[in-house]
Amino acid sequence: MRKFQIILVFIILSATSIIAQNTPFSKGVGFAQAFEANSPTDIHFNYYTRQDFINVKKLGINQVRLPINMANMFVDEINYQLDPLFLYLLDQYVDIAEEEGINLIITNMSGFDYNNDTSVRDKFINIWTQIAQHYKDRPSNIFYELANEPGYNVVKDWGVLQGELIDTIRSIDQTHTIIVTPAWGGIKHLYDLPNYEDDNLIYTFHFYHPFLFTHQGAHHVSLDELQGVPFPYDPELMPEMPSSYIGSQYEIDYNNYVNEGTAKSMQDLVESAATFKKQRNVPLWCGEFGADDKYSNPDDRVYWYEVLRTSLEENGISWSMHGYTRYWGLFEYGTYKLFDYDLNIPLVEAMGLNTQAQSEFVVKPETSEFDIYNDYATQFIYTWVSTEEKNYNFYCEEDTYEGKFCINIEDLPIWACIDFRFEPYRDLSNLIANDYVLEFRVKGDTPGAKFNVRFIDTDTDDPEDHPWRIVHDIDETMASWDGNWHLIQIPLSDFVEQGAWDEGEWYDPEGKFDWKAIWNFQITTEYHSFEGMKFWFDDIRIAERQELETTNLTFQVDMQNETVSQQGVFLRGSFNNWNSTEPIEANGSIYSKTIELTAGEIVEYKFVNGDQWEEAIPDDCIINNNRYIVVPETNTSLEAVCFNSCSACNTTAVEKLLSNNIQIFPNPTDYKIYISGLAEDNLMIRVFSTDGRLILEKSKNQLGIEQIDISNFNLGIYYLNIVGDKSSHTYKIIKE
Repeated sequence: MRKFQIILVFIILSATSIIAQNTPFSKGVGFAQAFEANSPTDIHFNYYTRQDFINVKKLGINQVRLPINMANMFVDEINYQLDPLFLYLLDQYVDIAEEEGINLIITNMSGFDYNNDTSVRDKFINIWTQIAQHYKDRPSNIFYELANEPGYNVVKDWGVLQGELIDTIRSIDQTHTIIVTPAWGGIKHLYDLPNYEDDNLIYTFHFYHPFLFTHQGAHHVSLDELQGVPFPYDPELMPEMPSSYIGSQYEIDYNNYVNEGTAKSMQDLVESAATFKKQRNVPLWCGEFGADDKYSNPDDRVYWYEVLRTSLEENGISWSMHGYTRYWGLFEYGTYKLFDYDLNIPLVEAMGLNTQAQSEFVVKPETSEFDIYNDYATQFIYTWVSTEEKNYNFYCEEDTYEGKFCINIEDLPIWACIDFRFEPYRDLSNLIANDYVLEFRVKGDTPGAKFNVRFIDTDTDDPEDHPWRIVHDIDETMASWDGNWHLIQIPLSDFVEQGAWDEGEWYDPEGKFDWKAIWNFQITTEYHSFEGMKFWFDDIRIAERQELETTNLTFQVDMQNETVSQQGVFLRGSFNNWNSTEPIEANGSIYSKTIELTAGEIVEYKFVNGDQWEEAIPDDCIINNNRYIVVPETNTSLEAVCFNSCSACNTTAVEKLLSNNIQIFPNPTDYKIYISGLAEDNLMIRVFSTDGRLILEKSKNQLGIEQIDISNFNLGIYYLNIVGDKSSHTYKIIKE
């Protein structure tokens, strides 16, 4: 027995050694679907996070294959230029893989029409030219997989085109290993490949034999009528062949399953691949394999994986499962695919991986704040928009509130929905009990627009249960659609139950909404079409309720040069949706109105003489044709300005120095702003964003020119606020 154990250990170590000599990696999984998107803005970036790289490493996996639909990643369809957004998102995965010590295979998953698209060659060349140029200086843990299961006639000869791609990459990047593939990824087509001279290649093939077992129930290959196929073949368990398969290849496969549905049949195919490896003296990698996890017997499936894995390793062939959490991966079917709860341990063991302790998953009440969207939808939250038109962008870089990205929608139809699905569902019962709020930033460009936000609970198997909704309307009583960012905070307790829409039927509310089982958060165009409208959203989260600091701001206007209307003088602004206040009280020619506002907020306003005579204010002190002010942190009375003017009717010499002699240049700029003409030596200089966020603050204690570096600011408009002992002025500056 002791002798047998020693021999067994020697065999295992020898097999591992063979694999290590052939490729820099041995065991891998595919991070499927994240980059298999219809466009860069559809990439599901947080399908996988750093924690997933850490987790696969715990299993003993040292390679991740990243399938990318490269054909959909162009920003320029004429010159086939890759979108900078795509490269930025890919860079994040590359960085994590390097930092976590994982080999990352960049795989061109494009489904080109190889036979009919005459531009396929140009697309391939341009893709790999740009990828090589972009990553040529990165560490060698990156690998280039030129194509996934390419059609046989790619510009007449795939083998020749693949040789061109190798030469193209090598003219730029002599470091990174290139992975070459046969037509359709098939073992038999390995022998059709030319003898490439490059000695830094890995050859790959895919394995899905026997097909009736691995793809049973799969609609995309017309096997949805065949389910319950056993492995290995067992005549007593074999389902009847569907009559629709008579006369097709599937009838031949079915009748031959007695031979193909065996371990030996699989081993023979692997040995055929190993023969190619030995004849060519090249490294070989089984880059994709898997078997259905929905319709197959779980024990049969585990056995199939074990047969294949052991056969590959015995023949010195490294491997990568098609999926990890998706595409027939390492987790139990029908679960949330959580690493600490849902791993298919028998399968993990069959794959020779490190087992991990598992616990029973129970949804627990949330006890703290959490993000829904913050540059990306956070992990375990999946986004979807209910429109076929591409009129939304989850990676909008235009004037974000914070960070790199925000969400942009435009021209959405009525009843369109931006959906954030929680998997697993969330229990918010504790948060509503503790007065938490839904919080987000929003910016709109169309006054009068209205939409709602809502939560939807889970739809159980109970026929009396439905996906109940609880909603809150968002309109200009909560924020002005003036092109500026505004903070929305809604106590969860303020949401109102609306009812449920279930399988084409509406159900009125019954008081059954369940905060313990929240499946969706949605933003919906419930009331009207958003045609011609643009809205932006950022920093969507569930947060602790915090009272905003407010201050009393007194607005004053001097009417000494005007004939005052009998109706009186009014104040309109972004703080009251541009509705007139009650007539402003007068003290001689000075009319003043005090309003409670949020400290740090930027408000726009105008004085109105009577019903219609709005001010015509000089360009020096306006934005969007309105006056504007950064609300101070303490109660403040603004100086009385002359109606239709930027300054007081009787301006003092000091005030003139501060207001008229100050020069701000260059403006716009992309680097530094210089301020000259400052007549006081005790000043506070602040820069605010258009939504009131303090971006920069500095004091100035001596006369002279002051400079402010704005090179790191995002593009857009900012407010420069200069406060002295005798006066305060705000100026518009532009970063271009």
